[in-house]
Amino acid sequence: MGITYQEEKLIGFLPEFNALLKEHMAEINVLYRDGDELNPDYARYIRMQQLNLYALITCRKDGKLIGYAGFFVHPNIRFPKCMTAYEDLYYIKPENRQGRVGYKLFTESERLLNQRNVNRIDIGCKTFQDHSRLFEHLGYEFYEKHFTKKL
Repeated sequence: MGITYQEEKLIGFLPEFNALLKEHMAEINVLYRDGDELNPDYARYIRMQQLNLYALITCRKDGKLIGYAGFFVHPNIRFPKCMTAYEDLYYIKPENRQGRVGYKLFTESERLLNQRNVNRIDIGCKTFQDHSRLFEHLGYEFYEKHFTKKL
């Protein structure tokens, strides 16, 4: 069967997604470990998918979820003709990060987002888990830095 990439509705595999999201957040969320509890508003994610405002592309190996890429999809507020996909999250299980799995997850995401008339994707990565080389290889341009501060 191998590895497959497809857009899926969260409501159809929520327990499986939730389990993988916990692994994902344990690996990367170093800034939210001081009392912030992981508690995604899944009802809002599902509603946004129903409104076609959120795309979730999954990566499965022999039918089992091994990764995903999620994007908020809507026209840019300043440039309304620019349909933009704003990356929300992406992850591939560590034991599946070899080869071209990540590359293929993003190229398939681009293909599926293009079918929604998306003409710009904004994507980021953590400073301690820098995927710049992958994104530059895919044709993304480094143009902005983001900062965070807990109040």
